Amino acid sequence: MVDEEHGIGGWLHGVLGRAIAAWLFYTAIPLPASWPVKFQAIARFAPAIGILIGTGIAVMNWGLSVVGMPVWPRMAVVIALGIGITGGLHLDGAMDTADGLSVMDPERRLEVMADSVVGAFGAIALGVILLLKLTALVRSSLRIAKPASDSRLMTSRKRA
Repeated sequence: MVDEEHGIGGWLHGVLGRAIAAWLFYTAIPLPASWPVKFQAIARFAPAIGILIGTGIAVMNWGLSVVGMPVWPRMAVVIALGIGITGGLHLDGAMDTADGLSVMDPERRLEVMADSVVGAFGAIALGVILLLKLTALVRSSLRIAKPASDSRLMTSRKRA
């Protein structure tokens, strides 16, 4: 809806300010401080920012595969890139949740989750998540590459 007081320019400025704020919140990539920032209603931009991040990571993965980087280290780089771009936002939340769920006292649970120190359960959750990500990405990468080699084998058998 267009703000009648500010017209289409004010509305566009508001949308742009929210998009910029969402970028700053969901990524660790800085933008110029002079750009307008409005942190109200930024969640609506999360899918678009996720698509931008995912596309950038996919392009990097493709580029590394073109230059011949082996699958395991390539996927480790891809995961590290995702963590770097997002500032580890999701991993931090998962570690805080694991630490909080390890506390039996419901009153202390939020206090533990708000603490910046990573506990044992948070560290375990981090390790498990990273191993699962690495394994899933390698497995999916090998699965995508495999049908092409299978079809070549079947073609060569038919010729023989």
